[in-house]
Amino acid sequence: VAGEPDLIKYLQQLPGVQPTENGGANFQVRGAGQGNNLILIDEIPVYHPTHMLGVFSIVNVEAIKSATLYKDFIPLKFGGKTSSVLQINTNEGNLEKTHLSGGLSPAGGRINLEGPIVKHKASYYLSARKSFFPRIAFNLLNQSNFILPNYHDYNGKINVHLNSNNRIYLTGYYGRDRLRDSSALYKWGNTAAAF
Repeated sequence: VAGEPDLIKYLQQLPGVQPTENGGANFQVRGAGQGNNLILIDEIPVYHPTHMLGVFSIVNVEAIKSATLYKDFIPLKFGGKTSSVLQINTNEGNLEKTHLSGGLSPAGGRINLEGPIVKHKASYYLSARKSFFPRIAFNLLNQSNFILPNYHDYNGKINVHLNSNNRIYLTGYYGRDRLRDSSALYKWGNTAAAF
């Protein structure tokens, strides 16, 4: 949508995976409801996986190291989900040099920063996204009574390699959606962290 890359839209192209509504970022596997999907970001369950009333997923593709969708054989460690498990691991940060990247699309902007805290031992990764398209479009139309949805989210990770077999990390996600109309402001989102 609007040139914005989206992991869940990509998954909707796989056999047995369908969107729950046309153009939306929610998905169902083999007809089971979307509530039967477990979405994990760095082992943290995410219960509201979309932004902009279901148009975009909360997953910033530039923050992803790997993603695995289990839809046939679901390992026991994930509990009793009957439909699917989407396991997402975020970037751990560059252990050797600092790197800044980002991008703009008609829907919003994103920026990513990663680098070493201690070379070859500890690293960090930070990522931020913000939407701005709907607000700009409605302001151009000079229609203040339109609903103005927008979102922002942040991913972060600190990763420490203790030795070749062991590491510790602190990871977090914060995301908020806002919906304003002529009489009220509504906010919702996710806040999660793991150590």
